[in-house]
Amino acid sequence: MRRTTPMGVPAGPEARKFGRPALGFGPTDSLHAPPVHTRGETPVDTFHCSSDVAGSAAQFNESVSAMPDHPTRTFVRPPHPGTADTLLLRSASSRIAVVCIWLAWLLARPAASFGQGFVCQQWVNPNPRDDVPWDDSGVWVRYGHPTGTPLDVDMDLDGTVDFQISSDGTTLGIFATGNGEVIALRSSPPDMGGSAARLSLGQSINSLAPVSYDWVETIDFYGPVGNSLITSTTSGQLGFWGGQFGYLGVRIQKNGDWYYGWIRGGVPLSIVPEGIFYEAALSLTPNDGILAGQVPEPSTCALLIGGGVLMVWFRRRRNEGRG
Repeated sequence: MRRTTPMGVPAGPEARKFGRPALGFGPTDSLHAPPVHTRGETPVDTFHCSSDVAGSAAQFNESVSAMPDHPTRTFVRPPHPGTADTLLLRSASSRIAVVCIWLAWLLARPAASFGQGFVCQQWVNPNPRDDVPWDDSGVWVRYGHPTGTPLDVDMDLDGTVDFQISSDGTTLGIFATGNGEVIALRSSPPDMGGSAARLSLGQSINSLAPVSYDWVETIDFYGPVGNSLITSTTSGQLGFWGGQFGYLGVRIQKNGDWYYGWIRGGVPLSIVPEGIFYEAALSLTPNDGILAGQVPEPSTCALLIGGGVLMVWFRRRRNEGRG
């Protein structure tokens, strides 16, 4: 009975020599060890390796040639052991890394001009409370003398405020500071402005306002007259937002085109004209609608590619660490 070493080579009393590289690619693209010839003996032991471990097998040549001398056998270092396989893997890894970096840049870069994707923003409360029955992570708009704490909203992040949400102690309202409009229930003349609509997640925001609502502008009449979320009166509260959360439908005009977006927030207390707001988004495709709550999502294909690249990279690093 012959003894087999961990390398899969039969160990006999006589010396063995490897006359060619220890591993090679067979016709079926599987890794295998060439036959080992010994004096007076027919080789029968073969080391097989599937393509699933090709990353590790590529270093097998180097491992065999680097083994120390053994009293019972001698190894001859094959010419350029493992070089071709190693360089091939390194070259492929480099190319994959470049592709991964390019995909990450493509997904992460902001839209450079109108007509490409969305612009999103988020407002964060640095000191949210845990003892309230609502999500306190947004920013508050409260009344205070003389100006309170209004929220300036730059929908397209171009440095110009498009809307302001503020409270005067009686009314919490949203006002367009430029060419902007809000989906609202228009007030009957001689009243001006309107009551801002509270949209649901996924509701369409486009040129056609929901039934009974209009795109309502802000009128400057001894000060801006916009659209109220809630108004407290002696007879009760007016508006659609008292104690409720939802989405404001908004749009801004640039170069004759309309760009549609939304603002998410709510009025936690039904009798207090103060609100909390979390995030906003604007479609950068002119005259194209958006869904309330819609935000851009990375390509599924790109995410799969990126995940595969990371797996290959970590496996390569692990194999290099093992030598």
